[in-house]
Amino acid sequence: MGGCWRTFCAIPARRADPANALRAPAPPLTAALPSPGRAISLFYEFVVRRGPSFAFVWHNTTGPLKQGVGSDPGLPSPAVGAHLFEIMESLPQTDVELGSIVSLGYTTNGVRDAILYQQHLKPLIYTPLHMTDVAAISSSLEFKKSFLAAEDAAHVAYRPELRWMVDPDDFLKPMIYDPSDARWLRPGNAERVAKLCGDARAP
Repeated sequence: MGGCWRTFCAIPARRADPANALRAPAPPLTAALPSPGRAISLFYEFVVRRGPSFAFVWHNTTGPLKQGVGSDPGLPSPAVGAHLFEIMESLPQTDVELGSIVSLGYTTNGVRDAILYQQHLKPLIYTPLHMTDVAAISSSLEFKKSFLAAEDAAHVAYRPELRWMVDPDDFLKPMIYDPSDARWLRPGNAERVAKLCGDARAP
């Protein structure tokens, strides 16, 4: 969902000295990709059509959509980013978001882009991804501290339940959700599901 990006920005992926684990991350690395085969932002929503229509979203990166950043012709364009947010708002209501907390603009935007996704998707549960495969192994809790502080500073209106993961403690623990749980029932969602997924009663 969305175009290709110009640069990669990440905390260097190297094992941190435990004595320095709570210090600020190392300066970012920025590497331009001159070829047309740049990184592509992927976004999927999976919907169970029966029962409460449990739905979860997975995306491998997060913006920055507000500026419509990308490498396709006509980008960057805030209009493109706004259109992608409109698409998010039209999807069947998201119950669980499994999404990157890292935006390719995070060196200037921090965790703003992850928070913006949540304001448009309105997931009930958010599990951040992409914290330690492109960043220092000790960075998960640094991201959590930044995320919570950014929510407070911006007086964010919508805050999903957080299911934070810390490598390696949580990475091998299964996440289990019951698609028939009444928690996933929300007004108006049946119409969204029928519009995009078809009638669940159809053979």
